[in-house]
Amino acid sequence: MKTEIPHKEIEKEELGIIKKLAESLGLGRQAEKADCPFPVIPMQPIELFTYGVICRKRTKIEEYDAQLIPLDCLQAYKHAKDSGLFFKFEIWSVDEVSINDPVIVGYSGTEAWNEKPCIIARWGNELLPLQVLIPEAKKIVADVVRKKKRLLKERLEDLEEFINTDSTTLKLSSDGVASLIDTSSYHINQIFPSIDA
Repeated sequence: MKTEIPHKEIEKEELGIIKKLAESLGLGRQAEKADCPFPVIPMQPIELFTYGVICRKRTKIEEYDAQLIPLDCLQAYKHAKDSGLFFKFEIWSVDEVSINDPVIVGYSGTEAWNEKPCIIARWGNELLPLQVLIPEAKKIVADVVRKKKRLLKERLEDLEEFINTDSTTLKLSSDGVASLIDTSSYHINQIFPSIDA
């Protein structure tokens, strides 16, 4: 089992040295960062896209039971949790595909509206690098887009057929579910409130 801890906790002695050196160089912001032993580095947009697409299953870390979390990943989680910089933790994972490298994600910020997901640790048999995962994520999104376009095309064809006939019912055949909608004035006003029937 391979593991990856992208941002390890910095030892207190090293933080002290960094802080003193930063202060002596007039780097106030760097000195402030040295007060925090756990670096908070939010996912870059490409990481968020890739892991978000591939690892669609989100589980609270307290409820995760798919497999044993490796020791160094648990230690990284403990350091992140003890830092007080994260308000929730999840494990992002995949159920049914060959890529099964779970990711521990901590959310920094104070509330859901300004949360910043950060990778705390990853583990798996292969631990595929981001550059390998990006094309996989793009392929998944491309497949979804193709399906949605086909579905939208079917719905538009149904609407066009309805508009061009004398029918008083509209058949929606998308998603394999056939349903009939009465197109009386009442229903038109419910569906399209800005159109006078």
